[in-house]
Amino acid sequence: MEIAFSQHQFDNGVITCSDGRFSVPVVTQLNVYPLDVLAIPGASLKVLRDPSVMADIELLTELHGIQVWHVVDHIDCGYFKKELGEDSEKLHLDNLRKAKELIESKLPGVSVVTWLATVTSDNQLELKPVSFK
Repeated sequence: MEIAFSQHQFDNGVITCSDGRFSVPVVTQLNVYPLDVLAIPGASLKVLRDPSVMADIELLTELHGIQVWHVVDHIDCGYFKKELGEDSEKLHLDNLRKAKELIESKLPGVSVVTWLATVTSDNQLELKPVSFK
């Protein structure tokens, strides 16, 4: 993928956990270039708990014209375990829903797509889209 360094507009932004097992493979598998990336511990949980993260999302959206944010959590997240004492699919789904609602409420016209990453039995990353009714 070739990027023009004069380009300042990106349709997509990705918020993913900073865990190196997931951050690069997630961005590669999403394949939504060009994009901005926020790699932060806990992804959705950090969006909800740290106001400076929402400020960064708002800034990048304004500066780069982001129309779609992809929020990606992963199972076996150390940040979830440290902060919440557990790491369950239910917790991730709940936090992904809340992060989606928060971002969309702060940034009218911007869409949020949520994903949950898992590792398959043959040690491959699997990204599953998460929908909410």
